[in-house]
Formats: sequence, C-alpha cells, structure tokens
Amino acid sequence: MRIIHDDAAHIMRGSTLVRRPRKSDAGALASVFAEVWRATYLGILPDSYLRDMIARRSPAYWARFVERSDGLLVAEHLDRLVGYAVFGRRRLEGSADGEIYELYVHPHFQGLGIGGQLFDAVTARLAANGRRDVVVWALEDNAGACSFYESRGGITVAEAEQKTGKRSVRTRAYAFRGSSRAGDPR
Repeated sequence: MRIIHDDAAHIMRGSTLVRRPRKSDAGALASVFAEVWRATYLGILPDSYLRDMIARRSPAYWARFVERSDGLLVAEHLDRLVGYAVFGRRRLEGSADGEIYELYVHPHFQGLGIGGQLFDAVTARLAANGRRDVVVWALEDNAGACSFYESRGGITVAEAEQKTGKRSVRTRAYAFRGSSRAGDPR
C-alpha cells in the first residue's frame, strides 16, 4: 500500500484506491447502497422496508452526507466507485470508542480484498483519532458480513433484536480491540 496524496485517507493498493468522497460520488454511492441491499437483504428484510431504505439513500441524500461528514471513505477499483465505509464514535454505550456503521462493497466486486482495504483504512483513521477499540454490527443472517468480520479477528460481544418494519432481525456486534490491523501497511 502506498500513500498517493498528502493525507492518509488516500491509499492505493494494486488497482484499488481508498479515498475521501467527493460530492460528485453521490450517484455512485446511491448505486452501491442499492445493489448491496438488494443482493444481501432480499428475503431477510421485509420488501417494503428494503424499498424504503433504498429510496431514502438517493443521490441527493449522499450529496448532503458527503458535504457534512468526515467519517466516510470510498473505494475505487479501476476508476469505478465500488464500495464505501461510514464510521465514527460508537453510538451505544460499551467498551469500544469507535464504530463502523456501514461497510459495503458492490456485489460484483466482493471477494477481491476491497472490503479488507476499506476496513484497514477506516480502522487506521479511527486509531489516528484515538479510537483504537472498534465495534461493528451485522445482521446474523448476513453470513458474508459475519464471516468477513470474524476472519478479521472480530469477537462477538453483543447480540440484539432490531425491528425492521413488521419483522425483527437478530444482530451481532463484533469488537476489534486495539485495532491490531490499524495502520498495517500490508
């Protein structure tokens, strides 16, 4: 991995670049969100909830989000935005001080290491801000996400029920203590 700009948020590894977003990324962010949610949550979440969430994450939503948030990194692969991560302070009480709220990679680009590159960049950014203990929540029925976080050393520290429309789903919190991967140049 090499830094290609003067800030640590621009990291290039192979043909993938992890960087801060631009307002012009709004359409691609909306597309990644929609494609991931359709591929991952169809049959897990109620159809109406799925449609509503995708509609809410429109390009206009993302344009506003990019302008006001510094807790967002995007991944480009071969000059195409294919993933993103949203992160910051932990929202719920607990021992971790940082949280990854969302980490999504377009279904056609999963399995190429892009999620791992986003994860490493986010944990490095959180650690640089004094947040070395990180948590991320995943739906138990999202086997791909659970496997990803477990393979990166995540330890299940909590489970909960979450209401999604008329259905409840089980969620699991994975903790990463001391963000051992944070700043790892591999």
